[in-house]
Amino acid sequence: MTKIVIQTMDLTKQFDDLVAVNELNIYVKRGELVGLLGPNGAGKTTTISMLSTILKPTNGDANVNGHSINANPHEVRKKIGVVPQENIFYEYLTAKENCELFASMHGIKKEEIKSHVKDLFQRLQLEEKMNTKSSKLSGGMKKRLNIMMGLIIDPDIIFLDEPSAGLDPQAARLTWDFIRGLKHTGKTIILTTHNMHEAEELCDRIYIIDEGKIIAEGSPQALRANIGDGEFFDLKFKSKTDLEQLKSKLEDLGSYINKVQVLSEDRMVISATGGVKRLLEIEELLPEGLDSLQNLNIHGNTLEDVFLLLTGRKLRE
Repeated sequence: MTKIVIQTMDLTKQFDDLVAVNELNIYVKRGELVGLLGPNGAGKTTTISMLSTILKPTNGDANVNGHSINANPHEVRKKIGVVPQENIFYEYLTAKENCELFASMHGIKKEEIKSHVKDLFQRLQLEEKMNTKSSKLSGGMKKRLNIMMGLIIDPDIIFLDEPSAGLDPQAARLTWDFIRGLKHTGKTIILTTHNMHEAEELCDRIYIIDEGKIIAEGSPQALRANIGDGEFFDLKFKSKTDLEQLKSKLEDLGSYINKVQVLSEDRMVISATGGVKRLLEIEELLPEGLDSLQNLNIHGNTLEDVFLLLTGRKLRE
């Protein structure tokens, strides 16, 4: 049985009246790539900050690689690497100088630093920028350099906080490929994101977090299956409508209506099987048929749809 290397026990963090993380219970097995998926302010970064011993929990505890984050934070830090959203390198040093400085600060032997740093630059395709001042790097290059800083000690467990945020599609794809490579070397990774495509591309399992609590967990495929096969109908009405009454009527149509969620006074979403033909039955229940709608979107189920049906709001809100 694969060993669990991260486990939280009612992990909680409160800032004044705000409960940022609320009795969180998650686990990560050795070699897994687990995503914390949720909107801004859901508690993802706070969770990573506690697991990496940057923040102390208000209540609860967690074991990371066999050590309590409360009782043995120093032991926890020996085997983890943290890549935060903000840059953690010195702008006035070259990319190579930053890596060598951080390596020496972490006690890596001088004879090992050169080969280790060179390997990281090759894997992140930054060899040509080794001697470039960090301030002169592009945004995508800075993001990759930031990843190097978190990996300089070759950690067993890696925390990646929004690793592709702000990157163009090409740079994001390169970053994803690198992260996959880390997983294939046996690293255990927790990744936070509000990018559904990133979560689906990379994660073995996902915890969907909202307001500091876990609201769903599973593989991307399992999470989509939870709302059923079929299509997702997103209805935007021209004006305020009694959508709660409409929801009740829709739910009475039959078992092919998986779930209905009212998002606002003029918007609702429906998960249903049977293809576009279901639209004809939905149309009959609308006050003025399709003329009631300002916009209609029909597509296959996605992780964002899972989130909408669970919470009633968009992932990035």
